Amino acid sequence: MKRMLLPLAGILAVICLLWFADIDQIGMHLSMVKSSTVIYACLLQLLTIFLINLQWKKAGEAIGQNIPLQKILYVNMAGAFVESVTPAVKTGGEVTKAYLFRSQMGLTSGQAVAMVSLQKAASIFTFVLINIIGMVWYLNLYGVHGHQGTVLLISLAFLLLVLALVLGLVFAPQRLIAVLCCLPLVKKARHKLTAFAESLHHCLQQALVQRRKMLGFIFLSVLVWAFFACKAYLISHALHLQASFLQIAVITYFAYMVAMVPLLPGGLGSFEGSMLFLLAPIGVPLAQGLTMALVLRFVTFWFVFILSAAYLGIYTLSQRLVPHYR
Repeated sequence: MKRMLLPLAGILAVICLLWFADIDQIGMHLSMVKSSTVIYACLLQLLTIFLINLQWKKAGEAIGQNIPLQKILYVNMAGAFVESVTPAVKTGGEVTKAYLFRSQMGLTSGQAVAMVSLQKAASIFTFVLINIIGMVWYLNLYGVHGHQGTVLLISLAFLLLVLALVLGLVFAPQRLIAVLCCLPLVKKARHKLTAFAESLHHCLQQALVQRRKMLGFIFLSVLVWAFFACKAYLISHALHLQASFLQIAVITYFAYMVAMVPLLPGGLGSFEGSMLFLLAPIGVPLAQGLTMALVLRFVTFWFVFILSAAYLGIYTLSQRLVPHYR
């Protein structure tokens, strides 16, 4: 029941934003966005999905598992669907991916978590680095005295905490599991957790010594995040926003950073609100900023959600029909 209510809460948050905006103005701005712009942005999103799947394949190769790209696509589509209906930071999606890699791809628990940890560490590390650089630039121009600065610093602190946990899992899994074993609720599972930590440590050590592949992870993450900025600027250009590529890129990254705080599914509502909040200092009107947020959100959230749901539906149907025709 709670999973059903979470997406509704996100949609209600967006409706509230629309309530306070001028619908006629939003409609006018939407008419400025050509269908070709949305198509180009969606094609960039498809390229982003391909790069993410390629990154997962490289993660599998780093731990000695050559998983076909088609199977990785299925796992990622399932993860993307779960991410869309669970609170942010993509925790639900990552757990789903680890489960599917273990249950359907034949990986051990250590191997599955190692893959998730490597990909997540590369993605968050790159994202944090981009946001720190962007924050130095943004706060230097607009200062830290306003509400924008406070929200950004709190969100960055949360993201740094997540990064610390992920890096701890990658570089010192045994210590992290040892701390977990001290908790009263998991004392009974201490033996299993210890064995899991040893397996995870072995897989990660096998991957970390391959420096060229590790640099490849980082490079792919840079490309993925760069495409997010490109999609945002493409849409802002169609709306004739008076903002540079750097301004749009930094504000887009900040909006995603704020949306990563686990409040609503996929950051729905919090992303749109934070983008309006951050566009205000550069003089973007409410209706124009909300239009940009809605179109960008369609490309990066709703398009992916529909695509993943359709893929999983077709995949499930095909799996049921194949035995029937045999």
